[in-house]
Amino acid sequence: MSKKNNTSNIQFDESGNRLYMTAYGDVIKPGQKFLLNGKEFEIISLSVVKWAGLIADYDECGLIRRHNISSYVYDSQKDVFKSKDSVDE
Repeated sequence: MSKKNNTSNIQFDESGNRLYMTAYGDVIKPGQKFLLNGKEFEIISLSVVKWAGLIADYDECGLIRRHNISSYVYDSQKDVFKSKDSVDE
């Protein structure tokens, strides 16, 4: 059985950097911010984990942590990504 390599959804910006999207279609990049437990964190890097989804690495008190941000949406008024459940708060 051959492995199917589906790369049709991978997109790149004008500089050739890979673009990542949340489950809701928002493009997200390192350097942008997201909210977690009421605190704002800057995304250091992004990766896709097959069994988990879109994972953001961020710095918290000198420790590199990881958080699943697949279901986050962009709040343009606050210039931050939030959990879909907290957008209306």
